[in-house]
Amino acid sequence: MNALIAAGKPYEVELFPMRKHGFVDTPALIQRYNAMVAFWEKNL
Repeated sequence: MNALIAAGKPYEVELFPMRKHGFVDTPALIQRYNAMVAFWEKNL
């Protein structure tokens, strides 16, 4: 992120505290997939 900031590039980040890389709890999965769809709709 520091490199993106230094380069003046926009970025988005979605954080999921207290979860490992392959989390499987339903509320977090719903949030993750909703964020992915919103990103695709905005940028494609």
